[in-house]
Amino acid sequence: MEMSTNVTNENCLVGVTINKCNDILCEKCGRVIKDGEAIVQNFKMGFHIGGFYRRIINCCEACGLPLNDTRLQKLNCDYCGRTFYKIRNGRMARHTFCSHRCEYSYYNHKRAELRKECQTKTCLVCGIVISGQRSDSKYCSNACRQKHYRIKGNSPDC
Repeated sequence: MEMSTNVTNENCLVGVTINKCNDILCEKCGRVIKDGEAIVQNFKMGFHIGGFYRRIINCCEACGLPLNDTRLQKLNCDYCGRTFYKIRNGRMARHTFCSHRCEYSYYNHKRAELRKECQTKTCLVCGIVISGQRSDSKYCSNACRQKHYRIKGNSPDC
């Protein structure tokens, strides 16, 4: 018997049920959805103070809508490549993901790549390599920033 937990920690994925092996579990029956098996995304209705809401839940083929239903659209996850079925909503998303975990992992990976590109820059005044600063930093210190401002004066060229 595999141990499963419902993740509610703010650093983790909220609402995704995972087990120790990071497999996706069916949110209706609790069965592990294997790698080769397709995921069917359904909506779960809920109610809160503001009114009703719909939350996407991942189901196995047995618990979800039949795969020959005309409302389902067959897609591949942009992060892991897994096949999943999603209810058509008339809008085409830029990226499609089989689970919240894949979506978060995709954007975290993309953000990390952007951070690596922005880590090394050179100061406009003294030429020292700046690392670990903001992505839009141009100077290594306030002294260089003031020096550049005094040198350029009011000319918008620099």
